Amino acid sequence: MTREALINHGYRQFPVNEFLNPHAVANYQLLVQHGTERNKLYFITVFEYKRHLDGEPVVATFQAECQFTNENGGTFNVSLFDWDTVKELNAFFANVYHNMNCRPYSN
Repeated sequence: MTREALINHGYRQFPVNEFLNPHAVANYQLLVQHGTERNKLYFITVFEYKRHLDGEPVVATFQAECQFTNENGGTFNVSLFDWDTVKELNAFFANVYHNMNCRPYSN
C-alpha cells in the first residue's frame, strides 16, 4: 500500500488533524456514492503512519476507518488494519455496507 495508490484510486489527501488522529502523518478520504442522485453511501478515511524500529528503515503503515448507518438509523464504525491493495480495501467496506443492510450516509 502506498499513498500514490490511494490517490490514484480517487482518495483525497486532507490536513492532519491532531484531534482526529494525533499520530498520523497524513490522512486520505474517499466518498463512496451511488445512483443518479449521487447519494452519499459512506466515507472511507485512511490514516498513514511512519513506523521506525531500531536499526530498521522507516516504514509507512496505514489504518482505514469507515462509519456506517444501519437500517434502524444507528451508526457503527469499522476499522481495518491490514490489506494489500486499494481494490481490496474498497471491496471490504462495500461488503460491510451491503451485508449489514446499511443506509446511505445522507441523501
